[in-house]
Amino acid sequence: MSNNTSVNTDSLVSQSVNILTNSVQALEIVASRAGDQDNPLTPQEEAQVNVALENLTTTGAQLSQKATSAADLRAISDNMIRLVTTAKTMKVPVTEGTMGRLVSNSKLILRSAVRLASGGNDLPSEAEAAQQLNSNPALLNRVLDQLFPLPPSQHVASGTVEGNVNNGASNRGLNISAQVRANLQRSLGNGLGVGNTLVGGQGVPTIANSIAQTILDTILAGSSGQVALLDTDRLVGVSAAEGDMTAEVTYDEETTRYTVRFGSEVYIGQAVGIKAVPAGLNPGLTMLADGRVILVGDAGLAVELAPAPIDIFYFASALDNQSFTPTFRDNGSFSLALSDNESFSGTF
Repeated sequence: MSNNTSVNTDSLVSQSVNILTNSVQALEIVASRAGDQDNPLTPQEEAQVNVALENLTTTGAQLSQKATSAADLRAISDNMIRLVTTAKTMKVPVTEGTMGRLVSNSKLILRSAVRLASGGNDLPSEAEAAQQLNSNPALLNRVLDQLFPLPPSQHVASGTVEGNVNNGASNRGLNISAQVRANLQRSLGNGLGVGNTLVGGQGVPTIANSIAQTILDTILAGSSGQVALLDTDRLVGVSAAEGDMTAEVTYDEETTRYTVRFGSEVYIGQAVGIKAVPAGLNPGLTMLADGRVILVGDAGLAVELAPAPIDIFYFASALDNQSFTPTFRDNGSFSLALSDNESFSGTF
């Protein structure tokens, strides 16, 4: 009887995931028609998308609690990521109420991931999930990579972004082609959108700086004066013995670049997302395989940064002068068309 019940549950979860996928695809079709307009939807349509975000992520969270395999949970998470991407494409402002629901649903999916990883049947509480993740850096790394990023609360008008690009090029004395400028506008527009993701009334630059201060407090409280990177045995290069206990995250709105500083260690990055995590995680850094760095706080938020050039305008201009047209992706990577059939893809 129990085996039949398990099979039936697996089948129902798979069927429900397929229905969820179809619902997300329907929204993607609508988003594909939005184009690059600043306000492609009416206020009523924006409200409907907010409701869809709440309902579909709630469905995903409920399904995750019934998932019996990592594959099912991965499919659910992938749908959530696609859903958020669709909302960004449609430039839908996410309301405070919807953001709160997204935060709650993201944490439920994470707790389900911890349940599957531990082999248990019961959903761990948020505190129990945090405890397990604190003792298992590899699992934390995997879960952070799988979570969907929270969508922007506000979107920046294309005219504002275009002005930033034109001013940035002019202030540096750079002559950048129209196509490369257009690609820069898409990249910087995405960065500004991430910065305008408001959680608890705070944007990403403020949240990132707060997490950095929390990490520094952890360093100062430790006996060694150092804090471990969460997914390796390495240590952040800042200690009390060095006498430099600076910790800060500065944000340049023109280039949408973040400078993360811990003592003598400096990291230049582009924020590609903010994610909801359990409160009570050990503050620190985790590095993903592709070079992304995640600032993990203890208050339920984590900021994901991708490596970035010190100055994207000079980088784009240098490629443009060599007749290469860079395309910048939302995940911080870029591509170059080398010929009709060849291209280069890389990160910084």
